[in-house]
Amino acid sequence: MIRNDMEIQKAEKAHIQELVLLNSFVQEKHHKNHPQIFKTPSDSQSEAKVFFETLFKKVNNFIYIAYKNMKPAGYIWFTLDIISENAFKFERKRIYIHQIVVHEEFRQQSIGRNLFQKSVEVARKNKIKSIEVDFWSFNSDSKGFFQRQGFKVYNSKMWYEVV
Repeated sequence: MIRNDMEIQKAEKAHIQELVLLNSFVQEKHHKNHPQIFKTPSDSQSEAKVFFETLFKKVNNFIYIAYKNMKPAGYIWFTLDIISENAFKFERKRIYIHQIVVHEEFRQQSIGRNLFQKSVEVARKNKIKSIEVDFWSFNSDSKGFFQRQGFKVYNSKMWYEVV
């Protein structure tokens, strides 16, 4: 799909190095805010490569990569999940966005919105009524992005750090 000078394509194993590069931007942000949880991008690069390789082996994983002027500009990774029925809830299908990353050089150019639309297309094709995501509270950019896409808060997570 080409929109202006942007192209979005389904990622393949040949794109792993580009995914690792793009991931390093968000990894750095996470490491800066929670170094006790997140590895540095340089420490995690070889592991990130293996991680992405395993994603391509799983059926319900979807990864799309965006190019702007033929340069990797961003990606989205989401899964189609079936949550089993239990004593309290009915079975349900959902799209779960694990990561959406846009290179800082390409922000405010509709790349994130166009990547997000890929998850909407998969949801519609599979008759799925909800797309879910979570993000770290320090990431105000993500919060604003998802709110602009029409996401609403339906659940909250909290933690207590024992010192």
